[in-house]
Amino acid sequence: MDSRLTPLQHNVPITNADGTPTPYFIQLLQQWRDEKKETDELAEGAVQASRTLTAGVGLSGGGTLAADRTFDLEDTAVTPGVYGDALNYPVFTVDQQGRLTNAAEIPLPAGGGGADFLAFKIFEGSPTGAATINVNSTAHIDVGSMAFSLDLTEFPFTEFLIAVSGGSNQAGQTITAQLTALFNPSAPIHTGGNDLVIPNAFNGYSSGWRSKDTGASSGLVHYGISLKGSNSTVDLLINAMTIMLRK
Repeated sequence: MDSRLTPLQHNVPITNADGTPTPYFIQLLQQWRDEKKETDELAEGAVQASRTLTAGVGLSGGGTLAADRTFDLEDTAVTPGVYGDALNYPVFTVDQQGRLTNAAEIPLPAGGGGADFLAFKIFEGSPTGAATINVNSTAHIDVGSMAFSLDLTEFPFTEFLIAVSGGSNQAGQTITAQLTALFNPSAPIHTGGNDLVIPNAFNGYSSGWRSKDTGASSGLVHYGISLKGSNSTVDLLINAMTIMLRK
């Protein structure tokens, strides 16, 4: 008999003189029945030691229930530290699980920001992956989604910087980017070496500050980004692109 059941009291009769069970024995049997039912239900709901706990996306650890298990956050490629300070602008890439998968810094213009400095994101891929843009080596191609408008009367910038997060599908590729006025790839606003070279695997890459030496100097102007590859066909995978302007 299950040792967890209420024990039988040996000094109390369990049958009457006519052989019928005593009220004590009937009550004890009913109690045993209820206790056995509870024990069986607990056994049915018990989790087997062979059951496995599996780590999900961004986690490590787990295993069978034969031992205590822990789960840890997996390391990413980001170097631990503080990004951004009085002299640098932080750029981050976040995946669908909310993890920082890339972090970099871009130098701020001398003298700090304020009214002389403007930065904003002009393109961002979907949360599930980078946007694919096909470029070639024949000519710069305008990317319609990478555009912005600016009132030069309010902010007459003289220099610009393009920062990107993404990569190329071909090793050894270089992508060149131009800031153009009025969505015209043949009319870049920087004439002294127009191209801003973006190397392969360019996560967190900054093109460097370039001078604006052509184009309008006042009024509302529509700007675009045009791209060109070093081979005939390149798939450019872009997570985000940020433009920085300074007076």
